Amino acid sequence: MTACLGLDIAKTKMDAALLLENGKYKTKVFANTTKGFTALQAWLAAHRAAQTSVCMEATGIYHETVAACLYDNGHTVSVVNP
Repeated sequence: MTACLGLDIAKTKMDAALLLENGKYKTKVFANTTKGFTALQAWLAAHRAAQTSVCMEATGIYHETVAACLYDNGHTVSVVNP
């Protein structure tokens, strides 16, 4: 399933909004840590969003690690200017 994920990244947390192919969406907050990245990956897998298009705002350095993690796990990642 292809889905779209929007991430709002802050120093300590990430707000996620996942739009599924059926038009429904899910939201959840994750820690901006390695544990949080793992939880985000599990959440995506639970919603069968293995091939996700991710968009996030460039927020200093806070977005860099999660962007790399998602990219390394096969997602399409876009980092956009505010």
